[in-house]
Amino acid sequence: MRFYKVLFFCFLISLANVSFAQRTPHFETYSVGGSFTVRDSQTVTLNLNNTRFIKSIIVQAEGAYRDSMIEVMVNGEVKGTIFAPGRDPSYVVTIGETASSIQFRHRSGDSMRIHNVTATMATWMGRNRFPTGPHFPPSYDSVTGLAQRTLNAIEEIRPYSTLEEEQTYLLPMKKKAGQILVMSQARGNQAHKTSEALMALMNQIEFSAEYINQMMEQDGLFDSGVELLAIKETIDDLLN
Repeated sequence: MRFYKVLFFCFLISLANVSFAQRTPHFETYSVGGSFTVRDSQTVTLNLNNTRFIKSIIVQAEGAYRDSMIEVMVNGEVKGTIFAPGRDPSYVVTIGETASSIQFRHRSGDSMRIHNVTATMATWMGRNRFPTGPHFPPSYDSVTGLAQRTLNAIEEIRPYSTLEEEQTYLLPMKKKAGQILVMSQARGNQAHKTSEALMALMNQIEFSAEYINQMMEQDGLFDSGVELLAIKETIDDLLN
C-alpha cells in the first residue's frame, strides 16, 4: 500500500511539472540584424519579422572613431544605455516584453557602429500591428479604466503564479498598465505614446493567452482571466 501511495504522489508531481512546462515559453537565440551605424541625433529602427517576446539582446558595437553612447528602446521605453569606446565589446540589454521592433537612439559622442544584434526570444509569434489611431475620441476614464482593470486582474492572479511566470507574463503587463496611467495623465489619452503603451499591453496579453487560459481553470481565477482577454479585445477595437 505504501508503494502505491508513493507512486501516486510521483504521478501528481509529474502532472504538475507538465502543467508548468506548458505555461512557460520556449526561447531561441539567433541574430536579428546588424552592420548599421547610429549617427548623431539619429534613431535607427531594427524591425522584427513578427511581434515577439524578447527576453534580452546582445549588441556588438563600437564607437566609430571615439567614444559613443546610444539608448536601446522598445515600445517607446528606454531599456538600456550602451557606452561604446573605439573597440569591439558586446553589451547585454534586458528587454522582457513583447515588441515588433527595437530602436537605437544616439545620445552623445561619436557615431556608433552596430556589428551585430543577437536576440533571445520566445518561439511564439504574434501579428505586427500598427495603431491607426482611435476610431473615436476615447474618454480619459476609458483609457485609465483599462489600465486599472488590468492591474486589478494581475493582483488576483499573481499569488497563484510561479516567480518565472510572474516575470514573463504578469510583470510586463503591470509595467505597461502603469505606463498607460502615466502617459494618459501627462499627455492626454490620444497621445502617440499612450497608443504605443496600449498596443504593447495588448500584445503582451496575447502572448500570455495560453497561460491565462490555464490559470482560468483554477478556482476563483476564471473572471480575472476573462477580464484580461476582454481588455485585449477592447484595446484592439480602440486602436484598429
